[in-house]
Amino acid sequence: MLAMLGAAVPPSCARQPTRVAAALAIRHQQADKAAAKPTEYNRGIQATYQPIRDPVGLFLPNPVMSRFVVLQHQSPRGVHWDFMLQRGGALATWALGQEPVPHTAISAESLADHRLVYLDYEGPISGGRGTVARWDWGTYDSLRWDAEEVVVRLAGVRLCGEVRVTRTPDQPGGWSFLYCPGRGG
Repeated sequence: MLAMLGAAVPPSCARQPTRVAAALAIRHQQADKAAAKPTEYNRGIQATYQPIRDPVGLFLPNPVMSRFVVLQHQSPRGVHWDFMLQRGGALATWALGQEPVPHTAISAESLADHRLVYLDYEGPISGGRGTVARWDWGTYDSLRWDAEEVVVRLAGVRLCGEVRVTRTPDQPGGWSFLYCPGRGG
């Protein structure tokens, strides 16, 4: 379906259309209910929150696999990309100094865990902290996760392959982000 929209689908990321329209309708109903009732959970995001709907229904959350998102964050300190991995009840987050580029080490800064609501959010962030737009999203498999390195295999709209986030005390931010497309897929 992405090919019909003009987007190239890497073979390792091709997904079978196994989701039924009923599942998409249920997800939209749940998202509408969540947007109608702000909760303690999504405090800090302005009341204009509306969940993003996947226009082609290919990337419904898989209940077995964890989700990821890359947000382009226009903030008062400039533009950066937030790389977020679902882990437990929160999102492990790193701020990337530039857009993810294949085979290029990017300086990254570890941030405090974020709320899961950011998996499906685009828009303003309260407190004058700017706005975010989803740059990529999908699911991932964790290959390694320890204090020194996180290695995951992504299956997203743009990023499909292996990502290594490695602690590098000698670099600004203390972490390095490396994306290798197609690896391990």
